[in-house]
Amino acid sequence: MEVKRFLTGFFLCLTVIFFYCGCGSDESSNLSGKFDDKDKIQVSFISMDKEVPYWEEIHEGCQKAADEFCFVNYEWQAPFERDEFLQSECIEKAVVSGADVIIISAIPGKNVNKSLEKAKKAGVKIIYVDNPAQCEGVITLATDNENAGKTAGETMLKALKDAGIQNGVIGIESNSPDMVNTSLRDKGFRKVFEGSSFVIAPTAYAAGNPNITSDDVEEHPEYVGFFGANQTATLLIGQKMVDSANKQIVVGFDTAAQTLRLIDDGAIYATIKQNTKKMGYDGMKIAVEIMSGEYKGKIKNIDTGVTVITKENLSQVKFY
Repeated sequence: MEVKRFLTGFFLCLTVIFFYCGCGSDESSNLSGKFDDKDKIQVSFISMDKEVPYWEEIHEGCQKAADEFCFVNYEWQAPFERDEFLQSECIEKAVVSGADVIIISAIPGKNVNKSLEKAKKAGVKIIYVDNPAQCEGVITLATDNENAGKTAGETMLKALKDAGIQNGVIGIESNSPDMVNTSLRDKGFRKVFEGSSFVIAPTAYAAGNPNITSDDVEEHPEYVGFFGANQTATLLIGQKMVDSANKQIVVGFDTAAQTLRLIDDGAIYATIKQNTKKMGYDGMKIAVEIMSGEYKGKIKNIDTGVTVITKENLSQVKFY
């Protein structure tokens, strides 16, 4: 009898521990009464693709927040390549599967906007992370890209001065003039050098062709520095520094494993790290607040901030 009582009490304790570990927070407990197993919140995160570790970090933030609530069904969707038609299909699939909230980094294009407008008409709430579409969402959680560009410019200027370089031409490599986020980084970067003795060259746009970036870097060994306004451009510039043994100062964007290795090797001076996990984590918490009727936010845009990563603080960043 005593053994039976012990085992009953033991398993009861395990059940209680499991419940509280699974539901993770006081906030979860306060909101859980509004939902039951048949009425869980369905949340889909839709990224531009799944090829870049950047999206994995946003997903990790979403998943961490979702795990704190027992009443959230969460899924991550993405097109197998960065294509607006394929992302539109992901949006429509999420709606059909019963999504209450879509957290999305939108690929620019009319089709994505149309699909998001249809989703809104179906009652789906839209939260943007990283890159918004024209369709109005509840909120956008993203880097203030103009300020991030200024941070990149200030980092470049300091590195040049520390190296004893007082003037010269700086190149900018980017993806497309149609991408709002990289265009704003470009704008912020240029502002730092206004009135200085440095000249910023016209931006070279890869437009989906990495050879354009590689060729532009190769053709300008006289430039004193290069700014990579996105992850791909940063990697291409850094690799060219290795291949040519050039010593130009490179400041880039995002924290792919190869970018971090290039910083460690000295080919890239610094990169701008976006707070991607915060985008996902805060986005998911806002999704829960919206569906529970607790969301009181009136702010349409929240800057999730950036961190400058150099060789000195490289240990703070996760290598994939």
